Parts: sequence; C-alpha cells; structure tokens
Amino acid sequence: IFHPYAHQLTYSCGLLPLRSSARTMIFINHNGRNLSHTGMDDFYRAVEIFTKASLASGIILNLLLIFLVKTYSRADIGTFQYLLITFASYDLLLIILDYFFDPKSFVLPGILGLVLDFPYGSRLLTLLHCISFMVSYAILMTHLLYRYWVIRKPFKIELFSSPIFVMKLCTAVIVAYGALAFGCFSVLSPENSQATQLMKNEFRRKFGRDLEDGWVIADFWPNGEYDVPVICAALAVDGMGVAILVVVTTLASFTYRHISAAFSLSPKTRSAQMRLLTTVCVQTFIPMVCVTIPYFCNTTLPAFGITFPFIADISGVFMSLFPSWDPLAVIVLMKPYRNGLLSMVTCSKVKKIGCGADQRMSTVATI
Repeated sequence: IFHPYAHQLTYSCGLLPLRSSARTMIFINHNGRNLSHTGMDDFYRAVEIFTKASLASGIILNLLLIFLVKTYSRADIGTFQYLLITFASYDLLLIILDYFFDPKSFVLPGILGLVLDFPYGSRLLTLLHCISFMVSYAILMTHLLYRYWVIRKPFKIELFSSPIFVMKLCTAVIVAYGALAFGCFSVLSPENSQATQLMKNEFRRKFGRDLEDGWVIADFWPNGEYDVPVICAALAVDGMGVAILVVVTTLASFTYRHISAAFSLSPKTRSAQMRLLTTVCVQTFIPMVCVTIPYFCNTTLPAFGITFPFIADISGVFMSLFPSWDPLAVIVLMKPYRNGLLSMVTCSKVKKIGCGADQRMSTVATI
C-alpha cells in the first residue's frame, strides 16, 4: 500500500545541506517512481474536502457573529463591537480568498514552495496571500490595546472613533507588511530554477496535473551552500512573529494586572472585564496555533533540512480552521451573544438592558 510520505522518510530529517547533485538524484528518483499516480491520492482529496467544509462553516459562523453583534450588543460594549465586526469581516475575506485561491504548501529539505491552485495566479499574488494572514494579528493586537485602554486609560477609547487614528493604524500595518513582502519577494528563486522544477514535480506527483505559474520558492541552499539573503528573509518573518507574540503577551499581562489591581472596579465589573480579556486571549491563541505552527514548520525548519510534509499538506486545513473557531469562541464566551443565539434557537426574547452615560466606560457583569 502506497503511503504519501513513505518516500520522504529517508531524508526528511537531514540537518546539513545536500550537495546539488545528490539532492537532484534523490528527488528525481522519488518523483519518477510516483508519476504513474494520475489523479489525487485519497489523502489529498480528503484534505481538500475537509478544507472546503471548514471554509463553509467559517462563512456561516462569521455572518452569524456579525448579526449577533449588531442585534444583541449592549450599549456599554461601546466601540468594541466594531472591532468584533472588523475581525469577523476580515475573516470572511480570508475565507473567500482561500476558497478561490486554494493555497498549497510544499516542503523538501532546504526548499519551501508555496502556490495558489488558481488559473490566474502569480508569484506576487501568492506572496501577498501568505502575508494577508498576518493582518489578523494586527487586528487582535488592536483588540488587546482596546482592552488595556478601557482599564488603564479610558480617556483614550474615543480615539477608536477617530478616522485619523484608524488611518494611522492601517498605514502602520500596510507599511510593515509591505516591507516584509518586498523583502521576501526580492530573494525568491527564479521561475526556471532547479528548486522550482522540483516543487512542480511534487505538485504533479500529488495531484496528477501540472501547475506552472505563481510559484513562490525559497531555496535555502541551492548549490550546497546556504543562501544568506533567503535565510535573512526567513528570519525576518520569524522575527515579526516573535515581535507580535511579545506585544500580545505584554498587553494581555498588563491588562490582567491592572484589572486585578483596580480597586475602583466592583467585583461584578472586574469579573466582566476578565471575561472580555479571556475572549480576546482565546481569539489570539487560535490563530497562534493554526497559523504560527504551519508557518514555522514550513518556512524555518526546511532551512535546516528538517521537513514535515504532513504539516505542509494539511496547512490549508489549519488556515481554514481559525476563521471558523474565532467567531465560535466569541459567541460562546460572551454572554449577550450566547444568549442571543439561544433566543434565536428557542424563539424566545432577550431583554436588552440599557446603560447610563456615566456607566458606558465600564462593562456590566453579565457580559
């Protein structure tokens, strides 16, 4: 019985760069042996079906969350509801792009390959699609900043209603990710390189057809020696991931500390703020697992000759899960939306409780 990873067990854990001739011989051998497999293997077909199903559930859950936020948000939630709508809307955009672009990842010792299984794909489009997932982290950091300001500097909350402040945030995100995309694009392997051909062979072996355009290839040691610019680009991606993790952890820790130490908050309000902080932290944890793990395994480890082809093949599943789980976490953890959904299912009415002007900056305990 053919196992999709049996041919990679002998070389997927190498730690040193292979000489060019040796690497070519290994890949030509296993590619030639499997070219008779026309059509997708059952494993790859199952992955694709599961990915599409996850995307469909993500569309339903995000639309449901947007409806619940617009219908059942309490007055004291304030502009935080718009952050929730923004995140859900961006998740919807990612889901739609994933459905039409159908991104795929491939790893071989020393080589990373990314491509969109899309008729009009290009290298720039593939790279921009990969970086688009990082925008979710920017939105999540904004969520945490909002929660921190609610407790520590409530007078700054009104900035989130300022178009200039929002424009500054968007500009910072565009500049940061644009610079990262430009740096990565400048070190990609040419389309006629040996590494590109090896990845095209991998695609043919797995899916029984050819895909010529849109390949983003990072060959960490093309001639048996490390390519320093490519290594630096990979480190830049990792560095941005570490920076995001540090910022998220710092904001969450400071917010937790100030909620615990805020004696002016009533026990009910403190409990409500902790619950909101927990919701944002769960929203942050989900993409950290579903996006960071595949990114690290696919972009960093191949530079050391370590590959996990199984993770590369199910990267699409990981990417499709987090836009589905994020809205589900918000609905489950936030009482107004949880009760709102329950009232929709049971056809009962939820009593909306207003909030006085002097109470709008603090969260009611039922949230």
